[in-house]
Amino acid sequence: MRCRGLVVLLVVSALFTMERASAQIRIIPREKRDSVNNISSLASSPLRVEGGSKLSFGTIAEDGGVWQRSVVLVNESSSPIVIRNISSSCSCLQGEPAERVIRAGERCNVAVKYNPKGHPGNVLQRLFVYTSLDEQRPTLVLTLEGKVTISANRSGDYPYSRGVLLLRSDGVQLDGSGRYRVACMNSGQTWLQIVADTLLSSKGIKAYTEPARLEAGAEGDLIIECDEPTEEKSLRLYLKGLTLAPRERMIVLQNKE
Repeated sequence: MRCRGLVVLLVVSALFTMERASAQIRIIPREKRDSVNNISSLASSPLRVEGGSKLSFGTIAEDGGVWQRSVVLVNESSSPIVIRNISSSCSCLQGEPAERVIRAGERCNVAVKYNPKGHPGNVLQRLFVYTSLDEQRPTLVLTLEGKVTISANRSGDYPYSRGVLLLRSDGVQLDGSGRYRVACMNSGQTWLQIVADTLLSSKGIKAYTEPARLEAGAEGDLIIECDEPTEEKSLRLYLKGLTLAPRERMIVLQNKE
């Protein structure tokens, strides 16, 4: 009987815990979530976009520079409208009004600029125009659509360099694996064949690229193999195959402290 009573007590306790947990869970309605992701503009605004609020740049290249278009806002009310702020869903998209005050019945040009660099693929971004008509909701929402093709020149993805050899990272953090891979790119005009300079490098280091012959403009990986240090804080790899002074073709392999 005591055993049965204990089981009943445990079941009741579990149900009570579940009830408390469910009471603490706040289910956000779908409408609420949509309103956060898609800010709605004023239902009836006297400020309209000439030609419509949907913009499209079609297909542009990632390295083709900033796309720009001028849109015209028309004040159809009998009072001036002041543009307080123009924000966007992405820092890549900006809106710059020619004037802040749009008088009754007048127009205002807004320069819409989009920087496609780093944003390949399908694009759907928004500009939110806040005015004196409402401090909380945007008066207008401009939608920008299009497609960005990936850049043919990927050198911007490699911020570090050893001459014409561009690298994704500037050094290597040793973790005990003994083999490390650093993304690289040949930005030169001729092919490269990179190995470790065994005369200058720390003992036990090997290096090569995959592919072994890195053609001009090609991307690959710099493979570094080494004996993990036991006492040294770092190892030094000097690359062979680059016309640089030794200190300019060195990569530091840092040991964890």
